Amino acid sequence: MEETIFEHFVKYTALGLLKAILCVIMFYNIRRNEVLIMPREATRTANIYTRVDPETKEQAELILSQLGIPMSNAVGMFLKQVVIHRGIPFDMKLPISRPVVIGDLTKEQFDAQMQLGMDDISAGRVISADEVEAEMRELYSE
Repeated sequence: MEETIFEHFVKYTALGLLKAILCVIMFYNIRRNEVLIMPREATRTANIYTRVDPETKEQAELILSQLGIPMSNAVGMFLKQVVIHRGIPFDMKLPISRPVVIGDLTKEQFDAQMQLGMDDISAGRVISADEVEAEMRELYSE
């Protein structure tokens, strides 16, 4: 029996999807020139219990529901990325300190900050206004 154009399309689309899934499962680690294959074992799972503040959980659930991703899948995706990257899959940095807000300082704190500035000038620790502006744009622009 000869297949229709639709059946032909479905058959080759399914094959293309299967190839794409296999490409996702198998990835290439350039640093070590290894091919790692992560088999999908849908029947074997492990439970993870964690505590998180309710606000963070609710915010994450709202975002994940908009993406159509269950929380358990998101946690699984994170753990797979930990394995792939062999570490945390994002930069972990301390927050950038914000500039001193003059209006928030007491007179004593203001005087102490001014003295620090004067000490820097006396010691020759100065930079040009252009350098300050460039650094402020880099650090605090959003």
